[in-house]
Amino acid sequence: MSKTLLLKVLTPEKTVFEAPVDAVQVELLAEAPSNAPKKVPSSLDNILLPRGERIQFLAGHQALAAPMAISVLKATLNGQNLFLTLMGGQCITDGDTVTVLSDAAELGSDIDEARAHEAKARAESRLKERSETLDVLRAEQALFRSLTRLQAASLMKL
Repeated sequence: MSKTLLLKVLTPEKTVFEAPVDAVQVELLAEAPSNAPKKVPSSLDNILLPRGERIQFLAGHQALAAPMAISVLKATLNGQNLFLTLMGGQCITDGDTVTVLSDAAELGSDIDEARAHEAKARAESRLKERSETLDVLRAEQALFRSLTRLQAASLMKL
């Protein structure tokens, strides 16, 4: 039997998931070089660029604390995969426990796909119309969040 580590996924409102797992994969947020100009993303492509490397944690992993991208977390236990959406946050491990702190997180199996499709359509419609009062960054982020939720829901079906 392989050694497990404890995965905790926490939001300000609740513990979304807490159980032993064999492995955890998260996507870290890519950091811009310290001399890079700070700019606000102006298109969906720019939002996709800051995504970083996927990292896998196994029991005994070196201690690490790192920011995470809006992405899908994959946890594996006994060959079974579980997927959760993470709306960014922090990932902290001491080798025995992986703690994920996120403003919002959701189990892939709990995602209301119809609602996620509606959110995607609303965001796409807003971006297509491009009214003068549109907060483009906010609309792009809404689209990205809905796509991430749909990805986690579809991965749960595999």
